[in-house]
Amino acid sequence: MLTGRWFGVRRLLARAADEFASLRTPRVVPTVLVVGEIYVRLDPFANHFLTDTLERHGVRALLAPLSENLEYSNQLVRPRAGWPRLRHVFSQTLQETLYDRAYTLLARRLDWPPRLRAAAAVTAARDYLQPELEGEAILTIGAPLEAWRARHIAGAINVGPLECLPTKIAEAQLFHASAREGLPTLTLTFNGEPPDPLALESFLFEVKERFHRASGPDAADRLTAPPAVPATPGTAR
Repeated sequence: MLTGRWFGVRRLLARAADEFASLRTPRVVPTVLVVGEIYVRLDPFANHFLTDTLERHGVRALLAPLSENLEYSNQLVRPRAGWPRLRHVFSQTLQETLYDRAYTLLARRLDWPPRLRAAAAVTAARDYLQPELEGEAILTIGAPLEAWRARHIAGAINVGPLECLPTKIAEAQLFHASAREGLPTLTLTFNGEPPDPLALESFLFEVKERFHRASGPDAADRLTAPPAVPATPGTAR
């Protein structure tokens, strides 16, 4: 770890980033951040394969990572003093350093925006939810706001189980954020059935229309153009 090789992980990440970069096309598409309850957000079956649906509609899906919740959980641990506090600070610093280095390695090759930190998400959500109300709701609100204010996303979808209280809190406050700051948002709750296709399609229509207007006609033309097909040996370029 001290040599910077990370037991081979660095080399593995670099190779994976190069392979993903080779699949990129010149298409210009809006990015939608998917946030919300951790299980529904990260399990494709639980969210009815939402990210795949977004991709089919010509939208780039950006999934809030698991590391966001891990960072936030570390921040909630507050040892008072002595060895427990020192051990916690060391562990937290080491984890964040590894997150930063791994993300930076991928971001350089894939042209990603700066990494969204849990602390920044909590700060961004302060106008809508006090940090004392701990839990997933504040991350669900803060992450889209931080990314929206930095112009890294064109909209956000909040997902969660049916009748989930943090999901409802986030939905209510994201409604106010949408009215005050113009952030397009949609909340989808899941109980084993597919989400309402009309609600999702209406949301995506609004996101793409606003993206086209903000980006100009050239971006709109590139959005509707078919993806480029990588050249293969023996194929004319």
